[in-house]
Amino acid sequence: LQLYNQEYWEISNLEVTESSGKGIYIGGSGFADLTYFRLTNLYSHHHGLHNGENAFAIGMYKKVSVHDVIIDNVVAHDAFRGIEVGGDCCNNPDIRSSDIIIRNSTVYDVENDGILVASSNNVLVEHNLAYNTGLQPEQENHTPNAIWNWDTDNALYQFNEAYQAHSPEWDGGAFDIDYFTDNSLYQYNYAHDNDAYCISVFGGNPAHITTNNVVRYNICSNNARDGSYDESRQGDIYLTNWYQGSIADTYIYNNTVYWNPAGPYYAIKVFNIFHGRDIINTNIYNNIIYSESPKLVYVDEFTDETALDYNLYWYTGTGDPEFYWDGTTYTSFSDYQVGSGQDVNGLYADPNLNSPTYHDTGMPTSQFTLQLNSPARNAGANLKLLGLQNDVGSQDFFGNHIPFGPFDIGAHEYHAAPKNPGN
Repeated sequence: LQLYNQEYWEISNLEVTESSGKGIYIGGSGFADLTYFRLTNLYSHHHGLHNGENAFAIGMYKKVSVHDVIIDNVVAHDAFRGIEVGGDCCNNPDIRSSDIIIRNSTVYDVENDGILVASSNNVLVEHNLAYNTGLQPEQENHTPNAIWNWDTDNALYQFNEAYQAHSPEWDGGAFDIDYFTDNSLYQYNYAHDNDAYCISVFGGNPAHITTNNVVRYNICSNNARDGSYDESRQGDIYLTNWYQGSIADTYIYNNTVYWNPAGPYYAIKVFNIFHGRDIINTNIYNNIIYSESPKLVYVDEFTDETALDYNLYWYTGTGDPEFYWDGTTYTSFSDYQVGSGQDVNGLYADPNLNSPTYHDTGMPTSQFTLQLNSPARNAGANLKLLGLQNDVGSQDFFGNHIPFGPFDIGAHEYHAAPKNPGN
C-alpha cells in the first residue's frame, strides 16, 4: 500500500502482507512536505526481507518530510524494519518531519530496528512493545536497536517495553538517544534481556553536540546478554562518543538497574570509544544499581564533567565491587568516594527491593519496589533544590506521585502499595 505525493489520509483496519517491497509506504517525488496521516488498527507483516523493506515506512530519508502523523495500534513483524518515520535531514530542524506520534503498537521478528524515528521534531512514542529485533545475520544499513531516535528535537519516549534486541556487530540495545538529537526525555520504560544496553546517549558527529537529554524512572533488567561484545561497547546506562562527536547536559536519575551481564561489563559507563571530543555536564543521581557483577561504574577521560551522587549500589556476589574512575580501579565504595570525590551522599547497601531480579515480559507492577525498611527511602537528592532539573516529573515508574521532597532513590517512590504502571 503506497501513498505517493499525497496527504490527508486515514488508513485503518487492514492487513497487508507478503509484499516484495514495503508493507505500508508514504513518500514522494523529492523534497516534499506532506501533512496529516492516521494509521490505526493495521497489521503489516512478511515483507521484503534482506531488501531493506519495512512493514511501515513513513517519510523518506534526505527527501520527504511528513507532519501530523499518528500511528496507533499497529502490529508489524517479519520485515526488515518494523516502523520507521523519517524526513529530510540532517542536523537541520527546519526541514525535518514533525508532530509524530507512535503508540500502542507491537513490533517483533524484524531484521533491523523495531521502532525508529529519525529527522523529526516533536515526537511522542509511548505504550509500545518491541522484541526479537535485529535478526540480520550481518550488518545491513546500520546496526539496530529496539526503540530509538536519531536527528530529532523534543522527543518523549515513555511506557515502552523492549526485550531481546539483537545486532550482528554493536548496538543491539533497547533504547538509544543518538547523535544530532536534543531535548529527548525517556521515562517509565522497561528494558530487559537485550543483547546490549538498556539506554544509550551518543555523540557521533563534529557538527553537533547531543544536548539536554533526560533518562529517568526507567527499569533496566538482565541486559548485556551477548558476552562477545568488546568491553568498550557495553553498559546498561551507556554514554559514548566517536568521530569528534560530543554530548552535553545529560541528566540520568531515579532509574533502577538489575545488572547481570554475560561479560565483564560495567553497569554505568561514560566513555570515549574513538576520536570523540567532549562529554560534558553529565549528571547521574538517585539510581539503584543492584548487581550480580562486581563492575559498577566506569568513567574515564571526562571525570571533570561527570557528577554522580545519591546513587545506591549493591553487589550480591563474592569478592569486591569495582569502580573505575580516571584510570584507577577502586575495590571498595569508601575508597571510590574518597579517590573520585563522587557519590559523597551515595550508599553501598542492599536496597531491599521486592523481586529485584525480575526480567519477565510485561511491565513490572510490584517488582523492584522498595520495602518498608529500604535504605533508599528518603535518601535521594531533590534535583530541583540542587538546580539540576526544574521539572522532575509528576510520578514514578509505578504511577505514584513524586513529592517535593525528600526523594527516594530508584524508580519507585515509596507508598503503601504501588499503583498500576502506565498511567
